[in-house]
Amino acid sequence: MKTRWKQLILGTLTMLLLGLIYAWSIFREPLLESFPMWSMADISLTFTVSMIMFCLGIIVCGKLLEKMKPRWILLLSGILICIGFIAVAYSLYLHDPQSSLVRLYIFYGGFCGFGVGTGYIAILNAVGAWFPEKPGLAGGILLMGFGFGGLILGSIADAMFDYLGFLWTLFYLGIAFLIVCTLVSFVLRNPTEEEMAALSVGKKGSTEEDHSFTTGQMLRTSYFWLFIIFGTFCASGGLMVINSAVPIATHFGASAAVGLIVSIFNGGGRVVIGMIFDKFGTSVALIYNAILFIIGGVLLILTAMTGNALLLWLGLPIIGVGYGGFPALASAVARTRWGKAHYSVNFGIISSNLIVAAFMGPYLSGLLQDLSGNFNSTFVMITIFGVVAFLLALVMVRKERRG
Repeated sequence: MKTRWKQLILGTLTMLLLGLIYAWSIFREPLLESFPMWSMADISLTFTVSMIMFCLGIIVCGKLLEKMKPRWILLLSGILICIGFIAVAYSLYLHDPQSSLVRLYIFYGGFCGFGVGTGYIAILNAVGAWFPEKPGLAGGILLMGFGFGGLILGSIADAMFDYLGFLWTLFYLGIAFLIVCTLVSFVLRNPTEEEMAALSVGKKGSTEEDHSFTTGQMLRTSYFWLFIIFGTFCASGGLMVINSAVPIATHFGASAAVGLIVSIFNGGGRVVIGMIFDKFGTSVALIYNAILFIIGGVLLILTAMTGNALLLWLGLPIIGVGYGGFPALASAVARTRWGKAHYSVNFGIISSNLIVAAFMGPYLSGLLQDLSGNFNSTFVMITIFGVVAFLLALVMVRKERRG
């Protein structure tokens, strides 16, 4: 059906725009130049707030999607992000740095973070429903767009700073978000019952309705808690290097371009793990994802021991694939294991693991670097996280086989 591929293409392009939230680092330097009295911790808290509000946006609007059409949720996303960017552009005053910092948290962290989560879940929910036989691939492609957003649009926004200045760039970005989300909202929709029946014929040869778990029922399963802890270790291990790829590369004499490579593999990993899920099932995908962290961690340890930068070029991208793989896994598992009726809320709850990981990974990595003065202990911890994730995967595989 041509309609579903149109939904996937437009959804991916919109997710690319929403992924700009991951390009927070490009806004950091201009803000520090304008407000040198702000500490790095002050600035970094903005990203933490945006990640928390991102998760809350997924959960809250996931519930709304059970009663509202996804196009209205996507339109709300565009409005919130537009307000956030424009408000930041017009509410930062050099003579009032403390109040300006609070407004930055509210408008960028709160409005933009919540707005991105809103659009993110609207697109995943609507487009994913068009691919009942390929939930891993569809979710992986959408999430690849989201993962590449920070890389591609971050570079564009950075170039805009030179021509328009920081504040005007924020203004035009806000307008761009509103225009794109509004235009796509006219097209984004769930499949009709007739379309869903036709799509489901190819799904294991049956049109039978899947059993769906409410969020409360999902939370009462041991599999859910194993899965979300598994995801927290994967995300924490990935964030230990994702946010420090360039410093790690330069520390070992490698090109800073390795940071770009990691971002590419982070985006590509979402499709790769999604395809593995579709072809081999949940168990194999879980094992693969955990093993990536073990292999990547060991290669990074060997880099520290030998100083061979080639091992670094292998280790960091592998970690990137593993980090990118879990969101695709989470989307596919939420839809196939706990059903599509409450998918939006259930996926939002699973995605909340990012809140813990956003603190755990970067904070622990920074603490280890402060204590040791190098990245060696960070690499060891990534490997340990991979081993823990692998053991959790084995337990989940056992539960899967028991039914």
